[in-house]
Amino acid sequence: MRQLTTEDLKTLEVDLKNYFPHSLQVYGCIVQLNRTGQRADPVSVFVDLWPDFRVVLIKPEICETGDLFKDLTVFSKNDVYLRDLLAQTDVIDWKMYICLAAELHHEKMLEFVAINRGVPMKKEAVCHKLVLREPSKCSQINSLSSRTCSISLGALCKCVHHNGCKC
Repeated sequence: MRQLTTEDLKTLEVDLKNYFPHSLQVYGCIVQLNRTGQRADPVSVFVDLWPDFRVVLIKPEICETGDLFKDLTVFSKNDVYLRDLLAQTDVIDWKMYICLAAELHHEKMLEFVAINRGVPMKKEAVCHKLVLREPSKCSQINSLSSRTCSISLGALCKCVHHNGCKC
């Protein structure tokens, strides 16, 4: 794995836009790093290859012994390579508590890797992200209601609807 430099992060930010919406979580971290130069919790950004990355891994820096509840965030263009990377390398310290933020479609693969590593896995939360592609559809705000709707990816989500707004 290669740790990215400040200049590399600027290039990565542009590249990640090509993989929306799947890269949004990693993209948000990279944007924050590029705009402020830091995060509240320091992180390091790694890729498998540069500049033709397949996997981006944002690892928290463990500063103290009790720093256990920090997210490790991953984006992958290649699911098979992500599986092999996690299963066959020590890029993640499997002896520590890990809070892994990844796309939901990786869940079964992550369970497989965890079982093979002898590590228990527990899904704590699922977060659905919505991308408002045409803000003009929400120009009139008369009332709010919450309902379940399907979005272009086919996933079900909870979203806030305004009168006249279509998810």
